[in-house]
This record gives sequence, structure tokens and C-alpha cells, in this order.
Amino acid sequence: KKKEAFRILITLFAVNHLVHFYYVSLNFKSHSLTLSIAENLHGFITFICILILPFILWSFKNLNRLLYWGIILHLFNVSYFINHTFLSKVKPDKPAYHNQFGILVISAALVYILYRIYRENKPNPAANK
Repeated sequence: KKKEAFRILITLFAVNHLVHFYYVSLNFKSHSLTLSIAENLHGFITFICILILPFILWSFKNLNRLLYWGIILHLFNVSYFINHTFLSKVKPDKPAYHNQFGILVISAALVYILYRIYRENKPNPAANK
């Protein structure tokens, strides 16, 4: 059930980002700005990975080691990118508390991911006896 919930949440996250990109592109167009891949290469790669991951997750029945570490890397990359975006909106004259709260929540989620990685990969002394 956890695997299915994860697949659904990642798929909804991708759909959310498609909608978000649509509105960002409308905003750029209304201000006569251009979206440049070269200037936003990390964002472009991250966006493509967000869109591709649901297809990968729905294609594989089992989680192999490469896919496991790829998902972990993806989650950290997306978290870094979102935190970087939130942090850019926090200014001395504009504290943007909702963005600070978002940074806190994402950082707590990353700590939890690290804890789960440790718990799932720690050596089992009972297995060596």
C-alpha cells in the first residue's frame, strides 16, 4: 500500500508541476519575458525528472538498488531546488514566513528520509550469528 501511495503522490506532484509550469509560462508571456533553458538548466533538468519519475515508477514492479538511489537523489534534488526558490523570496524587509515554514517542512522531510535510509541499511548484528 505504501508503494501505491508513493506512486500516486509522485504522479500528482508531476501533474501539479505541469499546471504550475503552464501558469509560469503565461506569467512570462504576459511580461514579455522568455523562458531560457540555458539560463535555467538545473530547473529544466529537475522539471524533466519530475515528469519522468511517475512513468518509471509505474513501469517497475520491484524496487532495485539503482532505482532506490535514483529516487533518493531525485527527492534531494527537488528539495534543494524548492528550498533554493523559497530562500530567494526571504528578504530582510520581507520575511516571507510561509516560505520559511516551507523550508522547515522540506528540511524535516529530508532528515526523515536520511533516518529511513539509515534504518533500512544499517547492519543487522543478529543476522551475522
